[in-house]
Amino acid sequence: SEGIDPTWDAGVVLKPEPVKTYAVGDIVWVDADKNGLQDDTEILGGVTVVLLDGEGNEVATTTTDENGRYLFDELVAGDYQVKFVLTDEQAAKYEFTKVDGGDEAKDSNADPKTGLSIKFTLNDENKSLTKDYKDQEVKASEGIDPTWDAGVVLKPEPTTPTEPTTPTEPTTP
Repeated sequence: SEGIDPTWDAGVVLKPEPVKTYAVGDIVWVDADKNGLQDDTEILGGVTVVLLDGEGNEVATTTTDENGRYLFDELVAGDYQVKFVLTDEQAAKYEFTKVDGGDEAKDSNADPKTGLSIKFTLNDENKSLTKDYKDQEVKASEGIDPTWDAGVVLKPEPTTPTEPTTPTEPTTP
């Protein structure tokens, strides 16, 4: 007689929840009118951009592309900072513009002295996250915070000191 073989088993496991990922990126631009805001501006490629965690440790480094764009993609939730570093050649010509031009999406975030942004958090509470970002392809499941950028201005031309003039004797009335 044919019986049932009780040694054949099937197991099921629960799929793990997918890990949410985030991205940060934007642009480095030349602030020609020195108002601290991106206008119709020239871009600056070749700028080093360093991503730091909330403790100030380096997470990743990239360089702005020919369109002045940078991207750190597929990051886990957490606190971050972005540091913009000009090359020696760029630093001879440019310095960072003022911060807080009044428009979060278009103002510069690089401290004029250090090139460092303030700390920000990538998580579901971040109101700047978007999945509608056409400037670069983003893989992060939760989108990109595209508000962390840096503007630079041309450094003032050094002036050549002039020879002091010899004071003239006062005339007596």
